[in-house]
Amino acid sequence: MTFTNDELTEFARTADPGSPVIAETDEGFRFTFGREYDDRGVMEHVADADCYGKLGWPEPVSRWEPHGQTRRPDGFTGAARLFGATPMHDAIWWEPYRDGKKVYDSPDEVRFMRELLDWGFVGVWVKVERRESCGHWHECAHESLWGIESPTIGAGNYEYLAEIYSDLISEAEHSMKEAS
Repeated sequence: MTFTNDELTEFARTADPGSPVIAETDEGFRFTFGREYDDRGVMEHVADADCYGKLGWPEPVSRWEPHGQTRRPDGFTGAARLFGATPMHDAIWWEPYRDGKKVYDSPDEVRFMRELLDWGFVGVWVKVERRESCGHWHECAHESLWGIESPTIGAGNYEYLAEIYSDLISEAEHSMKEAS
């Protein structure tokens, strides 16, 4: 049950949320490769991994005027940026990741964070089915990984998704061996 890296990359490129890719093998197996939007929000994922920096909602300047002027959240420095609202999210502050005195806020990093806020994270999954003697398909393994940066960010991370698909196939094979 092997696929080439090029095949897996193409599966990653063409599998869209709600529209998985199906591939059958000569050995009587059917693989379904899927990608779905992660149900955890960007705020949760960024809070769990400091490599992205941190995010925070604008805070009111005065508690007496909650809908008036806002300021950056407590603990955010002058390196923080306010991203305006888009159709995908409200206005939000981003404090870039910092390593000592180095602040990771290059134009590419700012663009990446803006796109991450817009497109979020995804999960990928592989379902393996075996053809039964009566011709029906029987699911024998289902593996997934969530919290992956959306491939619609920048030039896309389809090669990385192909690596994940390869790992998920290995895990599915292991699960199938344990079950038999």
